[in-house]
Amino acid sequence: MRYLLILLFISFNSYSQTYNELATINSLESFKRVLIENDYEYNKKESKKKKGANVIYETADNQRFATWNKERGEFAILINKKNIIGQLDNYTDYDYVLRDVKDKCTYYGVYGGKDVTDAVFYSCSDFSYNGLVGFLMNDGAGAIFFRNPELFKVID
Repeated sequence: MRYLLILLFISFNSYSQTYNELATINSLESFKRVLIENDYEYNKKESKKKKGANVIYETADNQRFATWNKERGEFAILINKKNIIGQLDNYTDYDYVLRDVKDKCTYYGVYGGKDVTDAVFYSCSDFSYNGLVGFLMNDGAGAIFFRNPELFKVID
């Protein structure tokens, strides 16, 4: 039983995105580098469904998913926050990156839309990406994404 718990701990903690790694992403190439170095795999089938507009990566255990939108130069990383028994885990990379961004960056606003979940955005001067970093939770998954601030309206 002890070995099973150790294996589960290792398997669920082997993928990692950090604030510093995300701060280096400023192109499709740097996006791919960070993902490949963190054990993501290119999903050729899903990428082709998007007719070349998106580049899609995911982890082998399907707990993480990432996409780069070629047309807008924006990207997102989704991290499953549910543990093995379906409860939300508050100690995921999503939580650590959000904490670091809140400590090191400037709150920018809340964005949303008619059919879009509200998200909180920050401006980070030490990120090489020319845009805003956003966070939202949806159905047990945390999304970290980078957007052009001109594409959204701030919600009052």
